Amino acid sequence: MDLRTRLVQRLAEDPASAGSRRLRFATESDLAATFAWQSDPETRRHMRNPAVPTRSEHAAWLAKILVDPDRLLLIAEEHGIPLGSIRLDHRLPANGREGYEISIVVAPEHRRRHVGSFMLKSTRVLAPELVFYAHVEPENEASRRLFAVCGYRWDGALGYLVSGG
Repeated sequence: MDLRTRLVQRLAEDPASAGSRRLRFATESDLAATFAWQSDPETRRHMRNPAVPTRSEHAAWLAKILVDPDRLLLIAEEHGIPLGSIRLDHRLPANGREGYEISIVVAPEHRRRHVGSFMLKSTRVLAPELVFYAHVEPENEASRRLFAVCGYRWDGALGYLVSGG
């Protein structure tokens, strides 16, 4: 069973999804929110590619990611209001440990509300058997703290790493 199928089942069974905060799969209807988040200067400052995409570039990116079996985009929401996204990209990093690279974006108006830790912890609960890692720029103190607080350990070549299963 692939990751997407497993997550669909686990999200449907997740008792936390009945609460005020939950994760769900992104859809085309998330274009406006994700584009706004991706256009935020503070968000771009910590990305590998700091250039702000055009709306058409972002729309093409979203359409592609929604159908790519090696990439998953989940939206955190609270009472139906989108708070941010967590993207999982299937990778075989330099150390040879197959896993998923995590990318997190929190809506500017929801920063400092523990949305990032909610997404990281929820994803870990939904897929405890997987290896997750993230590239974090050294000057991105907020992300460094977030990953450390959520139990990720530093691996010099890869960034923060947590092993699953």
